[in-house]
Amino acid sequence: MTSAVAVASFTSLCAWSLLPCQSARSARGASSVKSYGSSENGSGGSVVLVGTVVAARSWCRRHRPRHSRRAAPLELASDFDAEDPELRVEAAHSVGAFSLTSTLWPPKKLLTNTAQLSPIKAETSVGRYTGSAPVFAEWPFYEIEIANVSCLEDSAEELQSYRVVNFEQGLLTRAFVLTSRWQKMNLGRSAGFQLLGMGLLSGFKSTNPILMRELQGLNILQGYLAEKSESESPPTSLQSEVEFDEFMKEMEASDFITEEFRAVAPVQRDVYVTGLVSSAGSSLSIWTWKPGDDYIEVHFCLGHDCLAEGPLAEERLMRLLAGRAAALGAHSLRCRARFTEKGKLLVPCKSLGFKLVPGESEFPEDMSDEDAMSNLDSNFTKPKDYRFLPEAVPGLRTWLLLLCLEEKIDVANEWCNEMGAATLEEVIESREELADFLEENSTLTPGEREALLERDR
Repeated sequence: MTSAVAVASFTSLCAWSLLPCQSARSARGASSVKSYGSSENGSGGSVVLVGTVVAARSWCRRHRPRHSRRAAPLELASDFDAEDPELRVEAAHSVGAFSLTSTLWPPKKLLTNTAQLSPIKAETSVGRYTGSAPVFAEWPFYEIEIANVSCLEDSAEELQSYRVVNFEQGLLTRAFVLTSRWQKMNLGRSAGFQLLGMGLLSGFKSTNPILMRELQGLNILQGYLAEKSESESPPTSLQSEVEFDEFMKEMEASDFITEEFRAVAPVQRDVYVTGLVSSAGSSLSIWTWKPGDDYIEVHFCLGHDCLAEGPLAEERLMRLLAGRAAALGAHSLRCRARFTEKGKLLVPCKSLGFKLVPGESEFPEDMSDEDAMSNLDSNFTKPKDYRFLPEAVPGLRTWLLLLCLEEKIDVANEWCNEMGAATLEEVIESREELADFLEENSTLTPGEREALLERDR
């Protein structure tokens, strides 16, 4: 009986394995791909199934008709795509393809403020450690006066090589597809040996996933408002924070995602998604304006090719937004800075002269490009070797390394010298005082402080 089931399963899998070849003929279904062959309880049964799938697909490849080996042509989902390659939807609808991007929102994956976690907990629970970067809602705003900006209109000569796209009702999925492609393009990239562009690349990798989540949230909210409204022209914004909280509760969003989405949500304000699209370089922005305000707020202005044409596309998009702000009667433009994966700040469009908005928090600025340019012939590009750094007491380097705090060695040495610590045991016994000193003289997150004070070290 077992063999009969196995044969039936094998036959079914052979038929199933041919499905991607047929379904890839249309890009319309690329955004709703199911995940087959996974085990809910994570047991070993999934391993057997995967092996059977591999065997089935191998048999089908050897016996399928010759004509089925051809790649199915991609279809454009609407006339909006035209022939611009940046607006084509990838029909990556095949088993085992790694180019699929989840469209689940709010995400079920654990997301949290890594500043509240110890470095080790951050690494093991939420992936790559992001240093002292704050949560998105705390990213500071920088500001420029529109009178000091060379504003652009849609028909400007500098924008002739781009298509200006307003991702309005029904088009937010397009914006998500673009940023999804940008994520795949940049995820495996690295800066050159001289580290030029290292900060920009790191800033993109930490910012784009947030941008994708915000686009997903805005798209879901549009559908929610349309479903709630009986009017042919449903509202595009929420009238109060209470309505927003009800929406997020109905979506079963975590506190982290709720506060992240609150930063851009259309609550008593208008939200716009504007992009410049070109095969040479593209950029996309989410910005808000509350009628009566003297400024607009740009929450994202991100170029996809951060090591080439992306920064120029960002600058031109920012100047376009300045023109739109002026048309709304605003006199200034505010833009959030973004952060590298290690928590260093990147000032938006430096060439435009942005200044920190009074009252906003200050953060250490990323200077990697300047350092690389001034150290082209030095050892700057080599990894820092902490083995040869001085330590005030024997074993201090190793202890900090185990806590993922090795970058604090210089400040820790200073504290040891001031306090007259002679042994590592004395340092460990007085680590609360050391933690206070590090907070005063460097950037020590709550999570890093927790790691330093743990008693099992």
